[in-house]
Amino acid sequence: MSSEHVDEAVAAQLDLEMMQLKKAKILEGRTPIGSMKHSRKQLEQEFAEAASVEGDQGLVVTYIGDPYPPCVVPLSGLKTICLRDLKLETHHRGYVLVGKTFCEPNHTASIMNAIEDENGDVDRLAFYNFSRNKSVEKILPKDTIIAVKEPYYKSTTDGGVLVRVDHPSDLVLLKPHSSLIPSSLAPVSKDTLTPAEMKEQGNTAFKRHDWQTAADCYSAALALKENNEDLRRTLHRNRSQARIHLGHYELAIQDALAAIVQGDGLSEEAKWQNVKTLYRAGRSEYELGDFDKAKEYFGKALQYSSNDECVLAELYRAEKRLEEQRTGNFDFTAMSKSATKNHTILDLASFLSNAKVASAGHRGRGLFATKHLAPGDVIMVEKAFYVVSDDENAKNTSALVNVNTGHADFGQYAEGLYVTIDKILYNPRQASRYLDLYDGGKFQNKVLKFLDGMATVDTFLVRAIAGFNDFGCPKIKSYLHQGADAHSENEATGIWLHASHANHSCIPNSDRSFIGDMMIIRANKHIKAGEEISLAYRAPGGSYAERKKELSFYGFECDCPLCEAEKSLPNQVHMERAELTKEINTFISANMIAPVLSSIPDVTLEKAKELMVKLEDTYPEALYKHLPRFACVPLRVWIHQAPGKPKKTLKKALRTLRDLGYLVKINGTTVTIDRSSAAVYVEGLNAAMTAASACLASGKPEVALQFQELGKELYAIMYACLDGFEKFRPSNI
Repeated sequence: MSSEHVDEAVAAQLDLEMMQLKKAKILEGRTPIGSMKHSRKQLEQEFAEAASVEGDQGLVVTYIGDPYPPCVVPLSGLKTICLRDLKLETHHRGYVLVGKTFCEPNHTASIMNAIEDENGDVDRLAFYNFSRNKSVEKILPKDTIIAVKEPYYKSTTDGGVLVRVDHPSDLVLLKPHSSLIPSSLAPVSKDTLTPAEMKEQGNTAFKRHDWQTAADCYSAALALKENNEDLRRTLHRNRSQARIHLGHYELAIQDALAAIVQGDGLSEEAKWQNVKTLYRAGRSEYELGDFDKAKEYFGKALQYSSNDECVLAELYRAEKRLEEQRTGNFDFTAMSKSATKNHTILDLASFLSNAKVASAGHRGRGLFATKHLAPGDVIMVEKAFYVVSDDENAKNTSALVNVNTGHADFGQYAEGLYVTIDKILYNPRQASRYLDLYDGGKFQNKVLKFLDGMATVDTFLVRAIAGFNDFGCPKIKSYLHQGADAHSENEATGIWLHASHANHSCIPNSDRSFIGDMMIIRANKHIKAGEEISLAYRAPGGSYAERKKELSFYGFECDCPLCEAEKSLPNQVHMERAELTKEINTFISANMIAPVLSSIPDVTLEKAKELMVKLEDTYPEALYKHLPRFACVPLRVWIHQAPGKPKKTLKKALRTLRDLGYLVKINGTTVTIDRSSAAVYVEGLNAAMTAASACLASGKPEVALQFQELGKELYAIMYACLDGFEKFRPSNI
């Protein structure tokens, strides 16, 4: 869903939030008055009522205020603060608030609960941007003792107050024996379980696929530090498997390595346990995309059991991925056929060696070709860091609304934030690569810290990076008639870490397509070794003013040859072109041509040609001799629907190609194509194949074949492979 579509209810609430933001600045540093605080009884009633009506919410909106960094100090380095000492609209740096929840959690945009501190004072706590890998009941359950690092205390639109947590790492669920827990909040002591009993509880949770509870039980058992090496290794081994299921791969590797039985002359049982342990380390590295390390661990596992079928199968998979990574040899047709509605996360490696990241001068960093690339050549094939699609069966739709700017992200664009948080909370290696991407230049300290068992995730930074680096994409794959980058048709969004370094051009030298979670980037022009690789951040068409406005979000003004030409064009000409474009759109809408029509009325065709002449006049030859004329394409395509003889049909097709920047010359049986300023559109594919058919009908099969090759090139660029291209191919070629 687009950020442009904000319904009336959201708009009304946004107005309230903006008014509240202004009021909040006045309240900064003050102690809340009594009427802003709720009693324990009031809070219990409020949460009981919320629980009775909780259900499908439709649009779930999170309102975001001023960004602030997460706490980067461990719990041991913070001083305790109580609810009565909190000041409004203040981030209490250097302090930690310890409290106990006493209601059932309420889930709206945040997870809310009521808390009491050691003095018996009570208040509300709202936790935003939480991991979607955990159920609500396990994130902030009743009777849980929590620590809020550097609490942010704020006023709310209902006239009350609450403690707001935006960063997942700022909320810590304390273990029962934590030294931070005051005696008044200490849980009633229960019979202490032994590590072995905790392990059995973990195993029971594991069997019912409750991976988080299983991991927590194994962690609790390990925390008791019993002097039993076999049990310790078993706990690490079991927790490793639970963490694999949770997607905490880097932590799973740590557990696996801690579970290895060292030494020579091992028993058969010890060898078997090492096989399982190394297998899990290898599987985790495989999921992280480090196939070299995965192969290494599988190889070590085979030293203990050379015929283990599971390990051999995984070793074969890792070697296949390494071959893809090294050679870039992919069966794109098979890849395309494998992507379905229920299978979009493909088991493939990234091929990136044709494009390296390097300095791009005033544009920051960019991608540069490491070898000469011809039109249609694969530059890179990259697996997504994440992809999120709009779920048509979802009961609720998420939205993120920036109170300061009014900008809103809906559906998959909002869900991407939560997916990224899940990925980087427990995988610092992955997190560092994501955080290295461009963020708009507003965040100073991007160094990731790992404190109190998790990464310090700055959710404002995560969202800023996504805003500048995410790609819209189809839910399953690029498909016919979608176009190379039809942003309005995007059903999903994702991050591709390497591709994100590509800078923009309105007439780029490469284009992207998608199959599942794989992005395929091909050259659409000749690219020399060392030349910068560019992508279009938006669809190449549209007016100069529209392109300039959309690109202003990224903080730059495009200086590609097309924009430089348009910049020098008098404003009056831009206005004339805009008016003509409106008139042409109206004309086309009023004169839609059915496929069965064999002719267009002469008067209608003459009107179209008259409009075309006027529109072409807004593209002076001195400026646009080698540049595309995007505004001409829709009317040109309409005119070309009129039937004609092969020679005339060829001429029409060449005009369409010229409008798209393809300068074509035919000399005898040789076709020469200048693509230096061309843009890839489905209309170009259609024109190339129309030209092929016209040449074939004129008895020029050699020329027809060359136009067909252009069509194949464009088809592969737009749709990643040639599956389905046969529908375009003229017979007898």
